[in-house]
Amino acid sequence: MPTSNPVSTKEKRFEKTKKRWEEAERGLGGLRCVSFYDFDQLPTSRRKELLTEPTILTSDGVEVCVVMTVEDYFAMVVPTQNSLKKPRMCHFDSRLFREVV
Repeated sequence: MPTSNPVSTKEKRFEKTKKRWEEAERGLGGLRCVSFYDFDQLPTSRRKELLTEPTILTSDGVEVCVVMTVEDYFAMVVPTQNSLKKPRMCHFDSRLFREVV
């Protein structure tokens, strides 16, 4: 059955988007700035490949929001302190996480 977008076209589009992400300028805090359009053009299943660091999404040159993987988010979450137990750090899949009590 024919498809509207051959695989080769999808791969070419992904490679172009990947190149734009790699050459993206840096914004606030030294984070990579990518347009909403470039983010939206990525297939959902392949977004995680390019989200190697927290990234700022821009619209008309205005920095709007930050997008990151769940692992990066939980690594940044401040642990809640409990009088019974102190928060601790743990390594999982070569990433450092704070335990949330």
